[in-house]
Amino acid sequence: MIHRPGMQEDQNTMRYLQDSGWCEVISWEELGHVQINNYIKQAKHSPSNEVETLATAVFAVLDRNE
Repeated sequence: MIHRPGMQEDQNTMRYLQDSGWCEVISWEELGHVQINNYIKQAKHSPSNEVETLATAVFAVLDRNE
C-alpha cells in the first residue's frame, strides 16, 4: 500500500493490514523502485480461471521489463 498521511481512514486500514501481515506500506518515492516480483508469490500451477490467466500475463510482461 502507498502511504497517504492525509487520510485518517487510510491510516486505520493500513495499520490493520500491516499488523495482520497482509501488506507492506511504502511511500510514493519508493514506488518507482519497487520490484514487484519481490512482493508477489508466483503460482506454481496452470491458471484455472480468467483472473489467474490475466494475472499470469501481467506478471510475464513485468518480468520482461525488469
